[in-house]
Amino acid sequence: MTAADQGNDPEGLESIQSIRVPWEIVNDVHAFLRQSGRRGHEGVGFWVGEPVGTQFEVRAAYIPKQHAGGLDGGCLVLIEGDELFAMNVWLHSHRMTIIAQLHSHPAAAYHSDTDEDFPVMTREGGLSIVIPDYAASEFSLGAAVVYRMRPDAQWQKLSALEAATLIDITEE
Repeated sequence: MTAADQGNDPEGLESIQSIRVPWEIVNDVHAFLRQSGRRGHEGVGFWVGEPVGTQFEVRAAYIPKQHAGGLDGGCLVLIEGDELFAMNVWLHSHRMTIIAQLHSHPAAAYHSDTDEDFPVMTREGGLSIVIPDYAASEFSLGAAVVYRMRPDAQWQKLSALEAATLIDITEE
């Protein structure tokens, strides 16, 4: 069971129609991704919170301990098993679940084969958000690429309009 499988929504995230995330949390994850990028590394962080009906309220950013590396000329981020376990325990004790994994790429934003095959977010309805250029620019949902996990456990790329309709970044 991955960290994404924990939480207080046993039915999954497929019914979520709106995700409310405060700018502060967006900026917390983005700042970490940018800091990793300045060292020439990809990074990963998570939006976590709780579903309320068909809305998901993001309550916190979660940045796990991670190791950046390379594979076949590309970049990758590793989160070791003990850290995934610690994240799982933290999520459970705070009664939260992951709604989105966010990670950076050195250039264009897209889902690589590694992103497809080894996500932490594995729940139907969850998001994978890829930030281009090591998050060097300010966060922009329009510059990111957003994927959503389908019922068949495959990632579906959302259009910019679909992503903007689903994700509501708030000032609170």
